[in-house]
Amino acid sequence: MDQNKQESRHKVTERHTIWRGLEIHKVRASPYWQVRLYDRTAKRYVTRSTKEKLKRNAIEAAETMARTGILKAPVIEVINTIPFEKTFEYFAGKALGLAKIKGKKYAARDDERILYRRDDGLIAYFGTREIEGITSAEITEYFAMMDETRDEPLSASTKNKHRFVLNRVFNAAVEERALTRLPAIQTFSTDDTPRPAFSDQEYDELLNMTKSCIKRGDTVFGNRVTDEILHLIRFMVSSFVRPLTTELMAIKLGDLTPRSDRKSLEVKINGKTGKRVTVTMPDGAKIVAAQSSETGRSDSSAFLFFPDVADRAKALTIARQQFNHILAAAHLKQDYEGNARTLYSLRHFAIQKRLRDSGGKTNIYTLAANAGTSVEMLQRFYLAKMALSDDMVKNLHHDEKEEEARRAAEAQRGDKITFTTPGPYTPMKVAINPERSGSSFVAKTQQYQTERKTTAADDAGS
Repeated sequence: MDQNKQESRHKVTERHTIWRGLEIHKVRASPYWQVRLYDRTAKRYVTRSTKEKLKRNAIEAAETMARTGILKAPVIEVINTIPFEKTFEYFAGKALGLAKIKGKKYAARDDERILYRRDDGLIAYFGTREIEGITSAEITEYFAMMDETRDEPLSASTKNKHRFVLNRVFNAAVEERALTRLPAIQTFSTDDTPRPAFSDQEYDELLNMTKSCIKRGDTVFGNRVTDEILHLIRFMVSSFVRPLTTELMAIKLGDLTPRSDRKSLEVKINGKTGKRVTVTMPDGAKIVAAQSSETGRSDSSAFLFFPDVADRAKALTIARQQFNHILAAAHLKQDYEGNARTLYSLRHFAIQKRLRDSGGKTNIYTLAANAGTSVEMLQRFYLAKMALSDDMVKNLHHDEKEEEARRAAEAQRGDKITFTTPGPYTPMKVAINPERSGSSFVAKTQQYQTERKTTAADDAGS
């Protein structure tokens, strides 16, 4: 108990980073701000009290202590002697520029947030450091610092996003020969969380409620629910696209090409996993025709959904708001395990439905490629909780040896000649066992058929 009280007294309640290696913080046990500075000579952090209660005064005191060497760490002089083109910040800019050149503007935007977050971003922590001098141990310390400054530790997925950004920065340094090898960065394990979808019955209920909301004239945040959201729901299930500004909301009429069957469509997408061509189900062309009629737009430059909303992020928000409204009205906001459904649930349902409706005969590699994902991702997130259809269970229980035995037994029963008479005077079809097709047997059969033809002709003449 006493130990727990001691730990609680020294718990950090507020923290502020001044520059990489220099910060101030407050603990429960003291009203004064503490300064924490990394001593490069001793290779450890040194903590002292600033004797200041106000934050702005504490910052000035910390900077003075660092500059005058009171903490035995002449950080300013060391930092200023490192050429900018050798710093972490320089190569971070290179990595961002490369991402934008490759057309990954949304990925670059996410990287930029991680890099330039004010107090604990990668630039704030590593920015002025020479890229070559950053070690694996310091990177591990960075992740520890990220956890310490929060009420709850960062999730493994968030840490892995930081790891990806770090790797891109270090790779940019390797390409310019500022580094000879990448520092090792730990991987943070995550627990797979299969996405919620719909059952076939729930999907029908969703469509029916959508039609009811349209008929009632429901309004969500000032936007009326129209047939457009119904077409959007059906199109997502038909095309497997992601509900993103770079996929669903980026599709223009010019990106759609009818296939030879005139029912399905080829959809050009430049989304989360790069460029691909997705083929819709056979109802794709019908859905798009109905949507085009709804919006009154047919020009190739028009967006497929919400074409009058220039801000595509806003268009996606409108779709999400209306979809959530319909889910709530249909009491489908959560699945049976309590997981919240979103627009993404339509994509998950589409993939599961394709496998169920095909009885498991759809090639999983083709399905993954068409949906812009991998077989591993299908197995981990999309199909983990999918219920099997009767046909899929039949395929699961299929035994080829039993099937061969059944065919052999049917062949044995073929000894008997069976006659099928479609009409009173139609020449008979004879099933002949090849093992009994001797000359006398064939002759008798041909004689019988000739007699039947003669009788039929006589009856017709009379």
